[in-house]
Amino acid sequence: MKLKIFLVVLTCLFLAQLNASDAKNESSTMIKYCLWPGIWSVPADTNVNGLSFGLSTGLMKNNKLTGCDLALITSETKNMHGFQMGMGTITTNGEGVVVGLVGTDTENFNGGSIAIIVNNTDNSPTFWQIGMYNVARASKGFQIGILNAMDNGFIPICPLFNFSVDSKISSFPVRFCFWPGIGSIPSDKNIYGLSFGVATGKIKNKKVIGCDLGLLLSQTENFTGFQIGLGAIARHSKGVMVGVGTSSDFYDGVMIGFGNKAEDSKSIWQIGAYNTSRRSHGIQIGLLNAMDNGFLPLCPFINFSVSK
Repeated sequence: MKLKIFLVVLTCLFLAQLNASDAKNESSTMIKYCLWPGIWSVPADTNVNGLSFGLSTGLMKNNKLTGCDLALITSETKNMHGFQMGMGTITTNGEGVVVGLVGTDTENFNGGSIAIIVNNTDNSPTFWQIGMYNVARASKGFQIGILNAMDNGFIPICPLFNFSVDSKISSFPVRFCFWPGIGSIPSDKNIYGLSFGVATGKIKNKKVIGCDLGLLLSQTENFTGFQIGLGAIARHSKGVMVGVGTSSDFYDGVMIGFGNKAEDSKSIWQIGAYNTSRRSHGIQIGLLNAMDNGFLPLCPFINFSVSK
């Protein structure tokens, strides 16, 4: 039984890889499993638009991850855009939120780092750190921790809180939204971290990279990372979205819900009781799957797009 499940998963990964590559004319996938970087990854040399997970994750040189990267031990994914988590995390040339239960190490990074023990960053244009011990060099942002070291900080080493003195803050780590258009704090910043509230929503010309959590509804546009709500709506976004119902336009990534709807999406993976997509490429797993360019227009259990 376990072997059958394993073979089904590998088949789905292959179909997802095939459809994503056809859709974008480049090597990409929506889900990637990595036992250990350079040892065994399925698929191997490819971009990821969705979810990367495994014992220890990592990408080949020049590959890019957009969405979520989850590792049991270490996450060494470069070019990460979204949410990254492991016992230890390492990323370069990315943006979003990284969480390391032990420590984080970032370079040329826009976003936030959270660790129990130590956070380290170098040459990061916009950053924030929360941990016991935080270190930043040639970077702009702020730190919260027991001890905070920053070469251009308010003071070089400061307990509890430190910040760079030459930075103009154009982003913020947290946003609370009571209802879209009502009570968003802050309302004029890009968010590299967490957006949450009763119902989260779009703010014109601003983006959220990291996590978006809505108690009732999450409808943040221009979003990269992990999104969850009773209802989840995305547009021009990438990552993983979870809800009782999900709906997306121009989306790359994974959709999980009782009902999932996608339109004009280049690379999607839908998992739910009822899945529907139009003018999109990807794979569907559910009781009933509707796809206008699918293997069949309406198919139980599994469906996937075919090239036209």
